[in-house]
Amino acid sequence: MSFERGIRFGPDVSSKPSPQVQPCYSWLDALARADIDGMAANMTEDYTQEMNPFDPTYPVLNTKKACTTFWTQLLTNFEMFLMTVYELKETPGQVVMQAKSDARTKGGFKYDNGYTFTFSVAQQPDGSHKLTHTTEFFKAPEQILLLRRSLGEDV
Repeated sequence: MSFERGIRFGPDVSSKPSPQVQPCYSWLDALARADIDGMAANMTEDYTQEMNPFDPTYPVLNTKKACTTFWTQLLTNFEMFLMTVYELKETPGQVVMQAKSDARTKGGFKYDNGYTFTFSVAQQPDGSHKLTHTTEFFKAPEQILLLRRSLGEDV
């Protein structure tokens, strides 16, 4: 049985991004598809990520390797993961997205959350753009706690 994964767009968001938005879309789509190599391909070597509200029990994601390790461990637990972007704003070097997940773990836990993603984007020497930093703000942090418990974490 195949389950749906990937990025979707709300009615007011273009699926045809500017060059600096492209790596944000690609990273988010790769996240939903549990494609860690796809996520990494959109990150600079010095990429970092932070998740808010701050939770001291979460790993510090201050290296690209720490990020890919964390996402590898987490995303393999999902059988379905859709991410819908419903608002997008950009300024040079920064992209802010409002998004919502519709996901389900292999154990059957329904995980829905809202997010504000703030991406720092840098143009590379070859003209492409990559992510240097992402701040992920969870709109329903209680969902994170329930997700972690459903995955067997003692939190």
